Amino acid sequence: MARSRKTAIILKQMKEKEEAEARAKQQQQTNSAGAGEDGVEEDAEDENAEVAEYAEEDAEEEEEEDAGDVEEGDGNCGSGSEKRKRTHSDEDIDLHYVPALKKHHRSWKAFDAYLKKYSDRTSTKMVVNETLKVSLRNRRIKAQKQYKGRPPAEIPQVLESVDPFQRVYICTH
Repeated sequence: MARSRKTAIILKQMKEKEEAEARAKQQQQTNSAGAGEDGVEEDAEDENAEVAEYAEEDAEEEEEEDAGDVEEGDGNCGSGSEKRKRTHSDEDIDLHYVPALKKHHRSWKAFDAYLKKYSDRTSTKMVVNETLKVSLRNRRIKAQKQYKGRPPAEIPQVLESVDPFQRVYICTH
């Protein structure tokens, strides 16, 4: 809840700042008061509406997230083992807002169709991990038709010391 109140305060400050900028522009352009200022105000209102929508989405996402967003404190404030919550002001990057995935679907076919549309719309890359025991992976490789009758030196096997074997696939389609 604290973050959503902060978001509201930040939005209010942004709106006041934009209004002050609009007033300053009006004072500078007292000679040419006309339709140009109305367009500037409408643009500012549109931007405020978009920022408010993003802030509401952000607040909803933050409420759903776990409150475990903590990081080690700086050496400047008390002991080094203290932890603090990260705030939005700590993040210097521009955020890209993506709508959340729909959670419930009627069937796997409907989910696959939805996931494909969602991935196309948001340019999402799916990461799939596969973890196997090395012995099971080597048995599967040996059993493949292409490796039947070949000497063990020609079969790509993983060393037993690398147990468990993990492979990561990045699906971009």
